Amino acid sequence: MIITLLFMSEKWGIYSVVIGMICGYAVQTFGLLHFLYNYNNFKLSPQLMLKADGLSDVWLRLKVIGGFSFLAQLNLVVDRFFASYLGVGAVSALGYAFSLYAVLPALLSFSIGRVIFPKLSEINNQGGQKTIRKLLMRSIIVLTFGAMPLMLILLYLAPHIISLFLQYGNFNADAVKLTASALRGYSIGLVASLWDGVLLLLLYSLDRRSNLLIRIAFLSIPINAFLDYILMQKLGVGGIALASAIITYTRVAVFLIVLQKVFKVFEWDELKPYVFKIGVATMLSGFIFYPLKNAMFMNGDVHSASQALIGAVVITSTYILFSYILNTNEVVLKAIRGQ
Repeated sequence: MIITLLFMSEKWGIYSVVIGMICGYAVQTFGLLHFLYNYNNFKLSPQLMLKADGLSDVWLRLKVIGGFSFLAQLNLVVDRFFASYLGVGAVSALGYAFSLYAVLPALLSFSIGRVIFPKLSEINNQGGQKTIRKLLMRSIIVLTFGAMPLMLILLYLAPHIISLFLQYGNFNADAVKLTASALRGYSIGLVASLWDGVLLLLLYSLDRRSNLLIRIAFLSIPINAFLDYILMQKLGVGGIALASAIITYTRVAVFLIVLQKVFKVFEWDELKPYVFKIGVATMLSGFIFYPLKNAMFMNGDVHSASQALIGAVVITSTYILFSYILNTNEVVLKAIRGQ
């Protein structure tokens, strides 16, 4: 993609990005096929066995998970529709902010979800509800503990992050301010986004043929549109991003209620003390950093990598300190070790 941008951008403009993406995916595909062919005796066949063993599960997963993901993406289309009424740059700001924000859920929750998903299916087939409950608790505790300092970093250092990654060429200070507003709105929903990725796969593994996930995703679209319209009046593009965060928290709440009431693999009372301690450590860290932020960034240089790094280190250090004082770190370490 970088090569196409360097050599084709002057002639093809924005189309060079699309060409670069297509070429990149093509290279990845041929690379994977080459690896499979040479190391796993994999061979392509012109025959397509639609009723082959195990293929029905693939179609089912494509229907449920794919349908849920498709409907969730429609919320992004709705967000951009409302952002188009906010003036020049609003749609782009929303897109840039989401692109930066979405890296964290993709790296954390979806990675964990894809690792534990096969194990969840096996345990569920064996009727191990207690094991599923323990595995779910461990995942939520670890994800929450890791998400909180990241959320603070995104909230406090959003202009610095946007500036370091995007403020080049025609991306000016006004664009940084607008995009930072959207990034702050998205960051409020970081914890819910991390939970969402794991809970989605857990619910699918517990009841693969249920249309519950599709219904939840479908109902979230009009609710998201309503919140977009209300919040954009006061908060602009940041309100649209905040609406997405609220929708994610609402969806996670529904997931947890279903897991507790229907499948009996989740108990909020067991999780509440740990989440409360993590929340207290987060608030204390945020309160400590707020006055320090004004002192550290008095020169207003949001393009300073050193200031952004120092801010991230201060937030993380104070968060770890308060977690240690509240004995939260011991709980997280036990969850990681599976105790």
